[in-house]
This record gives sequence, C-alpha cells and structure tokens, in this order.
Amino acid sequence: MNGEAGSDTGDAYVAKADEICSGMIADSRHMVNRFMETPHPGVDSLTLTTQELVKPAIPILERSARRLRALKQKATSVKFDSYVTLFDPIVSLARDRVRAGEAGDTGRAHTLELLLVELSTLQRSLAREAGLKTCDVDFIEAFSSPKGL
Repeated sequence: MNGEAGSDTGDAYVAKADEICSGMIADSRHMVNRFMETPHPGVDSLTLTTQELVKPAIPILERSARRLRALKQKATSVKFDSYVTLFDPIVSLARDRVRAGEAGDTGRAHTLELLLVELSTLQRSLAREAGLKTCDVDFIEAFSSPKGL
C-alpha cells in the first residue's frame, strides 16, 4: 500500500487527527455561540467580525495546527502532510485579516476573506482525500455560524 489513510500502516494517526478536528469544531461552536449571545450595539460589522470572530479563531487554529503537526511524524500520507501544512497560510491570512479589520480597510479584509475561503476549500479537499472524516469541514462556516456544521 502507499501509506495513505486506509492502509495498514497509516490508520493510527487518522483517528487522532479526527479527534483534534472534533475539538476544533467544539471550540469554534463555543466561540460563535458566545458571540451570538452577547449584544453588540453600535459596533460596525468590520470591527465586530474582526474582534469577535476572526481574532479569537486564531488561537484555536494555531493550537489545532500544532497538535496536528505532531502527528505528521507518524503519518505517511502526503495528503495529510499537505492538509496540515495549509494551516500556516490560513493562520497567516487570518492575522492579516485582523490587521486589515483593525485598520478599517474593508476592501483588504474582504480580499483576505476570499483567500481564506479558497484555502479552506483546498484544505477540506485534502482532508477528504487523506481519509480525515471529521476534518472534512468548512472551518470558515464553523467559525462564523452558530449552528456550526
């Protein structure tokens, strides 16, 4: 076998990766639910999304990426490796999105959001191909929708 998820040698990390993704989903739901329950009178949407959704999502993404990176040593899947590696540009773009929001640059914020959606779609595809069922989620939606996934 080639070492991709589903082979005799590569399955152990898949369950652990899915567990990590489950935690990330739970953390995102908790964050979004708290956001939905808190009134935000008089705050513009750019500031609101920056401070209450994007900025708090970064530590969740970083923590999950760190835990998933630790599994890369056990994984033999190039697709898994690529899935995990995509957290780096996603976190970087999220930080840039926070800076754009804090600067009041709506155009740049929107452009960065579109890039985040593209990377998230690619990452989701890689999760699916690597056999990571729980990681095959739209994290952009998870971090912005009260119903989660």
